[in-house]
Amino acid sequence: MPDPRRWEQSSLDHPQLADTVRRRRQVASTLRNTLIEKGVLLEEGDFLIFTSDYSFTSASAAAATVIGASANGRILWKLPDGRTYADWETSQDVTNGTSS
Repeated sequence: MPDPRRWEQSSLDHPQLADTVRRRRQVASTLRNTLIEKGVLLEEGDFLIFTSDYSFTSASAAAATVIGASANGRILWKLPDGRTYADWETSQDVTNGTSS
């Protein structure tokens, strides 16, 4: 997985982009801390465990909250069989006779 700090470092040459990256990290980190305080997320060692259901606006919003930085949830979330959320979503479209 790419290191978000490396992305932020490379974006420093572009002040507006760097500011956007910092704000997204702050929002994700704030929601993460709120969910930990409310007991929705439980820290166990290096892991975060959801103790109850929580609805996010997107797979990427969920991934960013867990990681604490901007993230593409379609490729970071994985099923037990190793498929990404994007792969699963595509297979659902094929199964249902629709295309993306």
